[in-house]
Amino acid sequence: MQIALNKRLFFRKLFPFCLCISLFAILSARFSEVRAESASAEDDQTRQSMADQSAPDTDAPVQTMDLDHARQYWLYLVNRDRSMFGLAPVQLDPIATKAGQWHADEMASKAFNSHWHPDGKKPPQRYTECGGMDYVGENSHGTSPNGGWQIKVAQNQAFTAKQVEDEEKCYFNELPPNDGHRKNILGREHTHVGLGLTAVDLYHKGSDTEAETTLRQLTSAQEFINKYGEYSASSDEFVKDTPYVFSGRIAPYLSVQSVQVLRENLPEPINQSTLSEETTGPFHGGYTLPDKNVLSAFPMAFAQKPEAKLMQQGNEFRCELTPPRKWKPGLYYVFLWVQSGKAEAFPISMRTIPLNGKK
Repeated sequence: MQIALNKRLFFRKLFPFCLCISLFAILSARFSEVRAESASAEDDQTRQSMADQSAPDTDAPVQTMDLDHARQYWLYLVNRDRSMFGLAPVQLDPIATKAGQWHADEMASKAFNSHWHPDGKKPPQRYTECGGMDYVGENSHGTSPNGGWQIKVAQNQAFTAKQVEDEEKCYFNELPPNDGHRKNILGREHTHVGLGLTAVDLYHKGSDTEAETTLRQLTSAQEFINKYGEYSASSDEFVKDTPYVFSGRIAPYLSVQSVQVLRENLPEPINQSTLSEETTGPFHGGYTLPDKNVLSAFPMAFAQKPEAKLMQQGNEFRCELTPPRKWKPGLYYVFLWVQSGKAEAFPISMRTIPLNGKK
């Protein structure tokens, strides 16, 4: 009898606890639904606002945005996706946008889907040539010939909200292990982004009994950068036995960890059919950075050497690199690595510097 009494007392005490757990589960589920509904409503409001600001034809059944408004809407989508993981928003960067638009236009006009251009240049070199000096990582989505379809850059560069949303989904909805674009969007160190969008029309010439068919697609690029400083360089190329000075000012909470110089061969032209038709191989999928380190500079006094000097005072630094005679012609990547306290170091600057062997 005592055992039965103890059981009744136990379940009486347990019942309120179970009731609380059940109510908590119900409220949590409803809260999630409300958040989803709120996010969806916010997307609808933003979409309508962006379209209303720039619809070129008020009679069109689907409202469109010009390129500037399409970029702003895409930026909103990128930051919405980052916010779901507690990441800070990124800002639109004009130099990175110039590089991204260059790539989107090139893929549209020459009908290919690759991080490489037909001249062999990769994202870091294109970004450097646009004037960029921060660290950059690219997402891109192109187009390619398909059967009887002809591809032409659209005369009317107008974009619908759904087209822009589909581009973001193309990158962000990737699943592991093939989720490099998604990881780039969610890069914790990223502070800015450049966005390139180009509309292309696909034409399919109909038969005698079929009308011509037209489809609209987009080529696009996202150039995420780590902007934590301002830099200057003494030259845009390396010359053997001639000092190259790289200096600047970084965020006050950062310290310079090192400057690293890596090398790869100078770019060579790539057959356009390889870029347009290849589905496997070195020019399909992600791009790589060189892995051959040829020179390192560190800020410690004992680490200074004639060919690599690096000093930091306050939040300013100065690095002097002197390419030795033994260096071969190639494309050299200059990385600036920093760290905050004892946190892991990360790159905030990357420039490509050619050495052509002329001198």
